[in-house]
Amino acid sequence: MAEIEELIITQHAKERYAERIMGKQEVRDINIYVLEEEEKIKSDISKMVEYGEEIYFGNLKEKNSTYFILNGTWVIILDKSKRKVITLYKIDLGLGEEFNKTFIKKSKEKIDEMKHCLLAAEEEMRKEEDYLEEQIQDVVSMINKKKTEIKNLEELEKNYRDTKKSLMIKKVQYEDNLKDSVASLICKKEF
Repeated sequence: MAEIEELIITQHAKERYAERIMGKQEVRDINIYVLEEEEKIKSDISKMVEYGEEIYFGNLKEKNSTYFILNGTWVIILDKSKRKVITLYKIDLGLGEEFNKTFIKKSKEKIDEMKHCLLAAEEEMRKEEDYLEEQIQDVVSMINKKKTEIKNLEELEKNYRDTKKSLMIKKVQYEDNLKDSVASLICKKEF
C-alpha cells in the first residue's frame, strides 16, 4: 500500500499497539508506554500501513465504511479517509503461527476469488444495464410515437366533431329559412 501522508494514530490504536505488540497488560503500563514511545508507535504503525495490503474497503459490522489493511498476521483498520488508524489486532486462532499464516493465505485466496467474482458480476451487470437502458429508450421512443399518434387522432376527432356541429348549424339555418318561406307564403306573422 502506498505511503499515506500525516497518518493520524488514535489513542485507542496506540494503546492496542502497547498491549498487543509490546505485551503490556496493565492499564498503567500501557499508558506509560504510550507516553514514552509515542513516536516509535506512530512510526511502526505507519510502516505497517505503508507495507501492508489493502484487503477490503467497506463496512462489515461497523456502521461506517473503513479500510482493512493486512500486514503479515496483523490487521490495521483505517477510517474512510485513509488518514486515521482506528485500531489494530493480530489474527491468532490459538493453533500456532503456522496455522494462522495458512488460515490467512487460504482466506486471502478466497477473498481474491470473491473479488474476481464480484468484478465479473459487476461487468455482467453493467452490460445488462446497458442493454436494459437501450430497451427502455426504445420503449420510450415508441410511447412518444404513440402519444403523437393519439394526439393527431384526438385532433382529427375534434375536427370531425367541429364539422358535424357546423352541419347541424347549416341544417338549423335551412330549417329556419324554410319556416320563414312558409310563413311568408301563408302570410303568417308573429303577433
